[in-house]
Amino acid sequence: QPGSRLSVTILSAKGLRAADWSFMGGGKSDPFCRCEIQDNPEFMFETIYIEKTLQPVWNEEHEFPCYTRGDNLDFQVFDYDKGSAADLLGKITLAGRDFDRDGGFEGELKLLQCGRGPQATLKVKVEVLPPLMPDAPPISEPGSRLQVTILSAKGLRAADWSLMGGGKSDPFCRCEIRGKPEFMFETLHIEKTLE
Repeated sequence: QPGSRLSVTILSAKGLRAADWSFMGGGKSDPFCRCEIQDNPEFMFETIYIEKTLQPVWNEEHEFPCYTRGDNLDFQVFDYDKGSAADLLGKITLAGRDFDRDGGFEGELKLLQCGRGPQATLKVKVEVLPPLMPDAPPISEPGSRLQVTILSAKGLRAADWSLMGGGKSDPFCRCEIRGKPEFMFETLHIEKTLE
């Protein structure tokens, strides 16, 4: 229904190919997974990468704020390479009909383009969630005003890195009425925080 949300949990993968080779201990990868609502790249998230494994366990949950019936999910597993493009380890599309139902979807998906060797799989859980607010008639009328209060954020990624104390960001937030850039404002930036 209008306003539905989508919960996606990327659980684990197994049977991935080795993208990095070492004379000491054979081949490994540093895998991470990307999930995107098909044809909507603005609705995308990535897991952290896990070093030196072919059987990563992520257990990372993400919520997309809106879901439209018929949307499919694209999953891609990559090998992380610092300073160069990530190598594809496998990909698969999960059709909306497979999770847009009672109980959602939880299981293993066989990855495509995963190289030779054992069949690589990705384990995910996907569930359509009801709207946060019940459907209600609008209360606006000609001449209405809109008050927006930006309260806080958490779990932001680190955009600035320091050898002394890890990563931080200096976040600020921009709010704009879609299609009306003249109705836009920004908060002050707050230094060195992810919360």
